[in-house]
Amino acid sequence: MSNHYQSKKNQQKNILEVVFSAVFQGVGLLFKSLYRLIFLKNRRPKVINRQFYLDKWQEIETLAGKTDDSLGYQAIINADKLMDHLLIDLGLSGNNTGDRLRLLEKHSDRELVQTAWSAHKVRNQLVHQVGHQINKNQIERTIADFRKIIFALIK
Repeated sequence: MSNHYQSKKNQQKNILEVVFSAVFQGVGLLFKSLYRLIFLKNRRPKVINRQFYLDKWQEIETLAGKTDDSLGYQAIINADKLMDHLLIDLGLSGNNTGDRLRLLEKHSDRELVQTAWSAHKVRNQLVHQVGHQINKNQIERTIADFRKIIFALIK
């Protein structure tokens, strides 16, 4: 009887090990799925509508080419919005452009990201600093920076 009892006890132990193993694997899969859902949902590669960005960019260049500096400022603001839209399309999440640029730093060329930051800072100065003005050369340089980042990302 002691062999039979020992055998029964080993069977119960083996069943418990199998059940616990299955439960832990299930919990692990659940956490893995939740992690992917919460943190990686926007990281899937997306197909970028390149023509949309080219068309919008043409509108920005038309604005930037005008002699009125205020239209140049508007071109910078529109270029920044287009860049942010592209960052979202690329699956970078965040509450604002700065958050998305910080994520881009992990996935892109450092010089390209620095160019994006420089252009974005000019936009922020125009929008947030009362009376901030830039000359035509600065407008052209900032538009060129936005062009560089946008065209690099829509390749």
